[in-house]
Amino acid sequence: MQRKEVTLDDMARPLTMAAETTEAILAGRFATFSWRALVGDKPAEPSDLRRSIEVQPRLDFGAFEPGRAATGAIRQAAASANLATDYGARVRLTGLIPIADDEFDTIKQNAVLNGTISLLTVLAILWVALRSARIIFAVVVSITMGLAISAAWGLFLVGALNLISAGFFVLFVGLGIDFGIQFSIRYRAERHDCEELSTALHNTAVKAGGHWRLLQRPPRSAFPHSCPPPIVVCRSSGRSPAQG
Repeated sequence: MQRKEVTLDDMARPLTMAAETTEAILAGRFATFSWRALVGDKPAEPSDLRRSIEVQPRLDFGAFEPGRAATGAIRQAAASANLATDYGARVRLTGLIPIADDEFDTIKQNAVLNGTISLLTVLAILWVALRSARIIFAVVVSITMGLAISAAWGLFLVGALNLISAGFFVLFVGLGIDFGIQFSIRYRAERHDCEELSTALHNTAVKAGGHWRLLQRPPRSAFPHSCPPPIVVCRSSGRSPAQG
């Protein structure tokens, strides 16, 4: 100011910032002083204060949430460094791995209740459509066995299932119920025309099986082509349904 390089008005903002920081420290509150905000003509935007760190964690595909251990370690390291209390910084995670783990966690929550409601709903639909306890039992057993075989085959091929695989389980059950109702209705019609059980089952399989073989060709051909080898997610979600 003595050299007249700056005026008193020019010093108002820096001195005010320094005073606010000093008063906060003396009052025992957390305070920061940004040189970038001081040099700039205006306060820093929130986007100017953010920094991104890219991490490639080692995933545990044997766990229900493959990246949970890695994200937990990152949060623990951030908490141990006292970033919030000492520096006023927050650590937030984003990306495919944390999002997928959160979605897996959502599926895990209330899984028993949701599964029970879904099972009762499926049984109610089967009862309205078929009205026969023995046929319903046969349909449920067939769907359960088919789902177990498909899941085992998928694990054999890729060694791990992912969130998309859980969606295919729901799709498998829905299509299984649909095909089971179709097959059972066809069987009842054939049983009405033919009193011999084996003949009625054979005619049902011949008449319904041809349509089903035609329906399974498009997805069976499409799934493998949507699975480039380097991408584990696509590979693990495509091979299993295609083979099933």
